[in-house]
Amino acid sequence: MNLKLALVVISIAALGACSRGGDTREGAPKTATQVVAKVNGQELTFRQLESVLRMQNIASNQDLDQAKRVAIDALVDQQVVVQQAIKDKIDRDPEVLSAIEAARSKILGQAYVARVAAQVAKPSEAEQKAFFEKHPELFSQRRIYQVDELAIPVTVGADAVRAQIAKGAQIPELAAWLTKSGIKFGQNRGAQAAEGLPMAVAKVLGELKEGDITVLELPGGIQAVKILKVRNEPVAFQTAQAAVERYLMNERQRAAMTDKLKALRANAKVEWMGEFAAVKQEPKSAPAAGVARSDPPAAKPNDLERGLTQIR
Repeated sequence: MNLKLALVVISIAALGACSRGGDTREGAPKTATQVVAKVNGQELTFRQLESVLRMQNIASNQDLDQAKRVAIDALVDQQVVVQQAIKDKIDRDPEVLSAIEAARSKILGQAYVARVAAQVAKPSEAEQKAFFEKHPELFSQRRIYQVDELAIPVTVGADAVRAQIAKGAQIPELAAWLTKSGIKFGQNRGAQAAEGLPMAVAKVLGELKEGDITVLELPGGIQAVKILKVRNEPVAFQTAQAAVERYLMNERQRAAMTDKLKALRANAKVEWMGEFAAVKQEPKSAPAAGVARSDPPAAKPNDLERGLTQIR
């Protein structure tokens, strides 16, 4: 796909979101409502151009002038296509209407979540230090593990795996036992930093020494893990602070959105129809479909891992 065609595709989102022109509210920035072109009388605004340029991810100011010219041309091409689609009444097609409504719902959901997230206070330095001190396995006693592990279906049962280990089985013997039993499993050997693990797992591994083998019961199944080698790599608070702040902020935003959703569901009148009317619907704490994708990302150990990688 050449650059111009790619920009035509990119501009669909920008033009669709701004198809009625720029922000005409009193006091709106002049650049936002500035008209950059008209296509059969339909205005294309600087705001739409900016949307396309943001999606292009311009590398430097040196590229900006050329990128603007290409982007404006792409917006014109896309507007011509949209106008013809409306003439052909494609906008009345049931599938198209459904897609437009889905896009509208997603945009509104994301905007609401962003507004809720923006109202959440940042964690104080004292709170950041408290988290740092509470999790030495991630920071002051941080370790890099060389592991040999098996991913085992939950149907096998953790006790059965532990029974094999109690008999002296190591990873090769466990793999042979699973194979003989006709059970599919995954095997991996590699390095893993503590902050890349679920917190509960990092805490367990932090108490093990080289040569130890343990069984972990995780939501997705069972893992048999042998510690082959341990390397200590502690991280100071000043080094980890940005990642800790980001993690705590994500946690707060997730909790705030969960609470908001619970309140909205509690005040909503939901009527289950058709085949769903016969099924007892239990209230859920997790976001409903459509809102879930807009929710601020739940804090994960990998948030810490990425942060530490960037600031080390």
